[in-house]
Amino acid sequence: DAQNVVLSITLSPDFRYGSHTASAGAVCTMPQIGSTGVISCTWAGPTIPGAVRTLAVDAASFSPGTSSIQAATSSDTTDPVPQSNNVASTSVLVGNPVEAIPTLSQWSLVLLGLLVGLIGVAMVRRD
Repeated sequence: DAQNVVLSITLSPDFRYGSHTASAGAVCTMPQIGSTGVISCTWAGPTIPGAVRTLAVDAASFSPGTSSIQAATSSDTTDPVPQSNNVASTSVLVGNPVEAIPTLSQWSLVLLGLLVGLIGVAMVRRD
C-alpha cells in the first residue's frame, strides 16, 4: 500500500486555473481562479495496489501555441521503482480564441425586419 498519496498538476504560465475535480477522499490545494500554479491533492491513509486516484483540472489559455502541463505523484511509502515513472508531461495545442457572435431575440429580429422594410419604402418613395 502507498501511504498518503499526492497527485499534483503544474500549469505552465500560459494557463489560468478554473476548477478541478478529484476522486473521493482528496484534500486539495489550488491557486486562485484565474491564476497559474500547482493543483495538489492528497489522499490520506493507504492506497492499495491497483487503486485509481484522479485529478481533472479545467484551465484556460489565451496564448495560441503549444504549452506544457506536468503531473507528478508521490507518497510517504518508498517507491521500489525509480522516480522517473512518477512524473509525466504533455503538450497542449491552444488555438486562437473564438469570439462569441452576438444574437438577436425573436422580437429584435421582428423590429429589425420592420426597420429594413420602412427604409426600403422610404427609398422607393424618394425615387
